[in-house]
Amino acid sequence: MNEQKQRRLSITLAVLMHAALAALLLIGLSWKNKEPPPVQAELWQASDAPSVANARVEAPKSELKPEPKPEPTSVPKPIKPEPEPPAAKLAPKAPKVVEPTAADIALQKKKEQERRQEEAKRLAEEKKRQETKKLAEEKAKREAEKAKKESEQRKLAEEKQKQDDERKKKLADIEKKKQAEQKLREAEEEKLAERLRADQIARMQQTTPDTRSRQDSARQSNPGGSRDGNSAQGLSAGAGGQGNSIDAGYAAKLRAAIRANTVFGQSFTGNPRAEFTVSLSAACEVLQKEGMM
Repeated sequence: MNEQKQRRLSITLAVLMHAALAALLLIGLSWKNKEPPPVQAELWQASDAPSVANARVEAPKSELKPEPKPEPTSVPKPIKPEPEPPAAKLAPKAPKVVEPTAADIALQKKKEQERRQEEAKRLAEEKKRQETKKLAEEKAKREAEKAKKESEQRKLAEEKQKQDDERKKKLADIEKKKQAEQKLREAEEEKLAERLRADQIARMQQTTPDTRSRQDSARQSNPGGSRDGNSAQGLSAGAGGQGNSIDAGYAAKLRAAIRANTVFGQSFTGNPRAEFTVSLSAACEVLQKEGMM
């Protein structure tokens, strides 16, 4: 309905404009059709000029005073007639207002609906394009942040690995240093043990008759010490094979230590005999021991 009203309004304005134009044309034509007033002019012929001259020559004879010369009359310029105005044109007839039919209205509505649909489709496509562009930008931003984060994590991992390698290297160096110090200490301890053993052997080799007499008296005072004495003598013989003798005090201490740490059952009677084989290292550490009753 709004479109129909606008169409009627435009047709009415067009008719009014044409009517106003026709009125202006009529007024202009009536103003130009007025007849101009007549113009009068005097004409002189060239043949009249000599008679006038003769009269002027003969005039002094009859009269003493000369007549004043007549002032020359100016010949008016011919006035050009104004061109006749063109015949008044007939004002165009106002166009006949045609009322739109139902088919025209329906067609106009259909066109308007199609235009709106196309506009909505265009807006939807533009919105979709903007959303796609926004999603692509967000995805690119996320990927860039992810790559940056991975790069930072990789750098941190490399730095941590580097620190771990340096720490392991330091620990390995410290361990090597400790092992070297341990080997050096063991070598020094072995040297010290060798020196102590040599000193002990030297003391054992310095057995005097007094020491042997004390050993014999100790054997006699111990009623069951014959076998222990045999054991001690075995040790003495082992040492004497190499030209050495065992210190009696050391043997007594050894026997006392063995007896103190030996538990006999009820089945044993008399003075049991125990034999032990002990292997020592250079540092006097027990490597292997075997016992037999």
